[in-house]
Amino acid sequence: MSSSELPFRSYRPDIDGLRAVAVMGVLLYHLNDKWISGGFVGVDVFFVISGFLISRIIDREMRDGTFSIARFYERRIRRIFPAFCVMLVAVIIASWFILLPDDFVAFAKSIRYAVIGISNILFAKNAQNYFNESDSPIPLLHTWSLGVEEQFYLVFPVLMWTIYRFFKSQRSRLALVSLLFVISLVTSALVVGHYPVSAFFHLQYRAWELLLGTLLALGNPPSLRNALSKMLGLVGVAMIAGSMFYFDESVLFPGPSALVPCMGTALLLWSGKDATLWINRILSMKPFVLIGRISYSVYLWHWPMIALASYLGEITRIASFLILFSSLTCGFLSWRFIEKPFRNPVAESRKRLFFAWAALSALTIVCGSMIEASKGFSKRYAPEVRRLLAFKEKPAYWKNAAKDAKNPLSEVVYGAEDVIPRYALWGDSHGTALVPVLDALGKISGEAFRKFGQGALPPVMGVVQTSESNPDERLRITRETLDLLVADRSIHTVLLHARWSLYNRGQNENHDVARASFFGVLFDSPDKAEAFYFSKIRETIDKLVASGKRVIVIGPVPEVGRNVPDMLAKQQIAGQPLSSTVACGDFFERNGEVLGFLESLAGVSLVKPHEILLHDDKVSVMAEDQVLYLDDDHLSTAGAMYLKPLLENVFSSPP
Repeated sequence: MSSSELPFRSYRPDIDGLRAVAVMGVLLYHLNDKWISGGFVGVDVFFVISGFLISRIIDREMRDGTFSIARFYERRIRRIFPAFCVMLVAVIIASWFILLPDDFVAFAKSIRYAVIGISNILFAKNAQNYFNESDSPIPLLHTWSLGVEEQFYLVFPVLMWTIYRFFKSQRSRLALVSLLFVISLVTSALVVGHYPVSAFFHLQYRAWELLLGTLLALGNPPSLRNALSKMLGLVGVAMIAGSMFYFDESVLFPGPSALVPCMGTALLLWSGKDATLWINRILSMKPFVLIGRISYSVYLWHWPMIALASYLGEITRIASFLILFSSLTCGFLSWRFIEKPFRNPVAESRKRLFFAWAALSALTIVCGSMIEASKGFSKRYAPEVRRLLAFKEKPAYWKNAAKDAKNPLSEVVYGAEDVIPRYALWGDSHGTALVPVLDALGKISGEAFRKFGQGALPPVMGVVQTSESNPDERLRITRETLDLLVADRSIHTVLLHARWSLYNRGQNENHDVARASFFGVLFDSPDKAEAFYFSKIRETIDKLVASGKRVIVIGPVPEVGRNVPDMLAKQQIAGQPLSSTVACGDFFERNGEVLGFLESLAGVSLVKPHEILLHDDKVSVMAEDQVLYLDDDHLSTAGAMYLKPLLENVFSSPP
């Protein structure tokens, strides 16, 4: 047999070594992204390896006529479920003692999605950005990658069986898989700039990474000896290492950027056919091989430890090393006493295995449903803790504001009853948060106002966030709202309020970085995106003023950067004094540009909430035993009423 016909070796320790590199990259990145800013690409390395190994097995069994879809799924269950189930039970128990009720409910919901292998869909729906940090981390967030794999492998064996059934030549099979690879890659490249969250989490934009491994397995490229093989290995190492150390959250990912670590992985898998290469000898060293073998269990355990530890407080350097050691230890124990025994086909019959899998899945789903139904078993905590947490609950006006929000003609009226509304409040969810104080002042003044707008949608024509799943619909709402306000002669004053800096600076609590800020336009710098945003604010206000409206702009509310009721509840549980203020030194850094712009607008009244809430770089979060925020940036009812002295003149002196 010539070198071009040499098959891949049945077991390659260097692949386990490559797994070790991947899992350690992910682990170190999650512990501290300053250690290895692009360690998240370890998941992409895993995808290529997984596609390569499983496709190689299927290809061999198809050629031998021994392939069985039932046996394929049996192997997947043995490989994935036992260790996953043990981890899940342990995290449920730990979460009972650590998570506050709302977060316990959110965690319980993720259980259901994780067990049936679609948690990536849940996180894509709820997340703004995978890279975000949070004071309420999700213990099962890491299962998104398992979801991508399981969805892929739900259809992949059937696809392979069909391909082998109807396409007899390996060349035609490769052509078809190549077509699927290109479609997924191109789609990912087109989507990642506009919908980065969807591109990150959804299978259709990730499938090409697994299919790259499939192409390598089916193509079985020839072994390249000596200098060329060494060069391929060196280039592969450079591509993976470069991605891990030079990529960060500012890189649009996956899309074309993911080609770098994925192609690097493919080159190492290819060059590794020659076991004598120095890089393969290094990856085949026992420490690398051992970590590679336990990599799945390490991956399972590392993130819940990090998430729950960070929930309790900031993870120190010592704590980081303890989590690193614990992740590797638990990973080894899980591999030794759970993974290895259950991979043995003699351990259980296939029928009993499938039954156990279904029963345990149902049991964990029921457990999660009980947690949801009980609202996180809130009575675990003392009454004062529950009182503080009650400030997180959104009163009725939040629901009323959202009612039929897609139709501006159906917006809710507040203030004095039985009068024609002469005022309008147009804003995002920050505008909704001001409803109670404006409602009270309207009743005092004998005036009524209509509330317009939706959450995370600024009162600015032509501007939406890149994470929107339906930007055209959101743009329509903004356009129709503006047209209605311009045409309605009964409304003479329009109040505009929003979380202004969200749309040019990203999320404060997650230390986000705005990349491509607005749908329909891509910017090569944040400054250009900001200039576009400001021009659209000016254009919107100019149209209102030109129609004869008095415009009052309510400036940004200081953002705390952490969930205030949760923070206070944790302090109460720990027996610590409750904080009445929180450091907010970045307010002017974050809001200076937008404040300066709003102040420059001619013919517009500007109200500045920070003049009441912020003093000496500290934001007030509690006053007279009342919590002023319902989360990290929205004012509670008490917080809105706290601004009453600032807003008393809103309903006076109409033009």
